[in-house]
Amino acid sequence: MGDILIQEFTYEANDLPSQAFTILTQLLEQEKLCDVTIKAGERKIRCHRVVLASCSAYFHSMFTNSMLESSQEVITIQGLSEKSVIQLINFMYTRKITITIDNIESLLTASAVFQLDPVVYACCEFMKRHLHVSNCLEMRAYAELHGCIEFIHFADKFARGCFTTLVSNDMFLKLSPKHLAEIVSGDDLNVKAEEIVFEAILKWVEHDPEKRSEHIADLISQVRLPLLPTDYLINRVEQNSLLSSNMACRNFIDEAKNFKLCPVNVSSFRTQPRKSTAGTLFSVGGRGKTGEPFQCIECYDWFSDSWFMTARLSTPRRHVAVASLNGRVYAIGGHDGIQHLNSVECFDPENNTWTDVAPMRTYRRGMSAGVLQGVIYVAGGLDEATCFETVERYDPETDEWSIVSSMLHRRGGVGVAGLEGYLYAVGGNDGTVSLQSVERYNPHTGRWTRVASMNRRRAGVGVAVVGQYLYAIGGFDDSNPLDSVERYDPKTNQWSYIASMSTCRGGVGAGSMGERIWAVGGHNGTQYLGSMESYNPAKDVWEASAQMSTPRAGSGVTGCMCDVQALKALNWEMAVGIVFVRLNSENK
Repeated sequence: MGDILIQEFTYEANDLPSQAFTILTQLLEQEKLCDVTIKAGERKIRCHRVVLASCSAYFHSMFTNSMLESSQEVITIQGLSEKSVIQLINFMYTRKITITIDNIESLLTASAVFQLDPVVYACCEFMKRHLHVSNCLEMRAYAELHGCIEFIHFADKFARGCFTTLVSNDMFLKLSPKHLAEIVSGDDLNVKAEEIVFEAILKWVEHDPEKRSEHIADLISQVRLPLLPTDYLINRVEQNSLLSSNMACRNFIDEAKNFKLCPVNVSSFRTQPRKSTAGTLFSVGGRGKTGEPFQCIECYDWFSDSWFMTARLSTPRRHVAVASLNGRVYAIGGHDGIQHLNSVECFDPENNTWTDVAPMRTYRRGMSAGVLQGVIYVAGGLDEATCFETVERYDPETDEWSIVSSMLHRRGGVGVAGLEGYLYAVGGNDGTVSLQSVERYNPHTGRWTRVASMNRRRAGVGVAVVGQYLYAIGGFDDSNPLDSVERYDPKTNQWSYIASMSTCRGGVGAGSMGERIWAVGGHNGTQYLGSMESYNPAKDVWEASAQMSTPRAGSGVTGCMCDVQALKALNWEMAVGIVFVRLNSENK
């Protein structure tokens, strides 16, 4: 056999346990070598202690501790369904069980008692697939009795997703105050308007005001009162006797009124929109690894953490400027792969269409757009020959562009945003080097003035505003992409670093939505990115979100206050219509 001697060899028969349980199942059926009888109702099942103890913590404890049952030949199971006990004993031998609508309740109860976690898990998975607005609260209550924590969270998420319909269910009025507060709290409540949340809570309280009025303050604390329309807040909320007679509720109303007067002076989660009411994030145009400009638009639904396509631009555009104003999105200038553009398109989410509006006076790409006092400003950019310092202003009321004072520096790849009455121009490239300087425009005096420079040079930088701060995100320091982010405080005229992104993003698209900063795509020095992350100012952290379908840099990104579900529906109708037309043409 050779000169090498093997002193030790370990062999593992992986299929032996399966073979053993096949034989044990046969012994169960033949009632051989059985050493215990389980009695459930009128049925008696002869089985093996070692099998029950090895599969069930309940039986393991019973047979291995000094309990009376450890020495009894017949164990009587009280209070459990006879059929379920038989099914579970068979499961311990065969590893298989059939769950149906008819036996789910009794099986979950029995498996929880026997501490058969795999069956509890299977029951919960079965219930997840059968959740409906008509049964989700009842199923959740049943799961809570058996400590099915993971299913409880799943059912609550489901309930938040169908909250508007759920309020009409009779079970809604039977919710405990604690459970109701858990459902309406957080950003994941799916409502089109905060009024729905307020009316739901009022409905629940008024169902039994004598007992439930003591909970109203805790429940109202979860309503985003500052986001309610002013007339509704004054005429409906403030005039309600249940709220006006409660000091804590009056404080919440005062907070909302203060927010209406001066938003920057109110810091509370109640001023933050929920995911379903935050609007839609648009990523417009840009380019990918081929270098060709994109015509496609991707929109992000924060509630479902998903992207979807919408109506395409009439012209491909890379290094395009994008702005949102009055519920519409404007795509301005850029490059179509052949020439620089001065054309402008406006997207109306209510009919899912782009229409041409008045063009700029200057053909350019790599400029940026900001909204200030109801008009759009476009600053900087470049063409084949030079970087620009020129600035144009668009008035959607007259559909006209006008020239305003030029910036102090030429800035291609600049970031622009409006904040507290000023228009800021951040970084960029002057044709030679990336810039770290920043300037701002006063529309009342028509003058640009310097403010504090950033800590880092940035061109192709993303700029956005949340609250009272201006953010500069990523960009290039000459050819080096950056992951760092800075925040500007106009009160102190200082820039400070905040948490860095998860990756470098040059040519990043940046926008604000739902009191967060969103960094979309870009280039990390190696490849174009389809990833996106959002910055939570309250926690100083970046959080990853769903990826776009098309990696891109040089896209225009903006948040728009429009109904994302309605836009999805319009887009679906458009897609179905296109397929229908194609099928008709093929059949002719």
